[in-house]
Amino acid sequence: QRLVPLADSTGAFDAAVAALVSQMAVPPPAAGDTTPTGSSPESTAFRFSCDTKSSSLSLRGSCISRTWWFEDLVALGPATVERVALELVARGTDHGVVARFLFYYLKCRIAGASAEDKKAMLEASVAVMANLDRSAVSCKGLFGILRIAAPLRLADACQERLIAMIGRKLDHATLDNLLVPAPSGTASLYDVSLVLRFLAAFLRGSAGDEPARLKKVGRLMDLYLAEVAPDPSLRPAKFLELATTLPAPARDCHDALYRAIDVYFQVVTVGV
Repeated sequence: QRLVPLADSTGAFDAAVAALVSQMAVPPPAAGDTTPTGSSPESTAFRFSCDTKSSSLSLRGSCISRTWWFEDLVALGPATVERVALELVARGTDHGVVARFLFYYLKCRIAGASAEDKKAMLEASVAVMANLDRSAVSCKGLFGILRIAAPLRLADACQERLIAMIGRKLDHATLDNLLVPAPSGTASLYDVSLVLRFLAAFLRGSAGDEPARLKKVGRLMDLYLAEVAPDPSLRPAKFLELATTLPAPARDCHDALYRAIDVYFQVVTVGV
């Protein structure tokens, strides 16, 4: 780490990454450290807790064995991790493996770190994840990053990348994921503006020939509308935007939407 400028000028950095990639290609031993099983990022045990009452990151599921290089690289600083991970992606390393390493890195290093170090780790990890395939990054992991990032004031570019990635995975989200508390000083219960940004990112990134994904998000938004409708501090313009942002094909039936509207009308007209 301390010799990165010299390593660049001598070609040592590229040689080290090339050696790492070649070692990663070696089959793991029959017993002991192995690559985490499962090709789906949603099934991996390397997940952040998405409990809305918790701001800490944790593992979900049972402990599973690790690749040797996960353990070796976890000691690196954020800037070096970002550099190495991007080089691995450029050299064709499986995106799912890179994503699991980044979540493992955060899990190992984030607890007890200073706010400044947490910010650097999250920004470095998000910068790499933004270059990975949508299917490689766990939706639950992204929401975990979002929870931890909330008080840290990440750079605007990093926030936009994170929101864009969550938006592209919105069909994998749950209602609990979306119930993000409103920023301090805001009268509303939940951060509706953030969810609207997720929706905008989803619509920008979703193909017109993916009706199944659109309908899943439609059902999710109906659940969200039912949850936020009783909030008397929710401005009518925000409620209207939530109700109308998705295109008509997102809903086969509008009953849930009508019920949410009815609840909202009852709340906002009390005392009028």
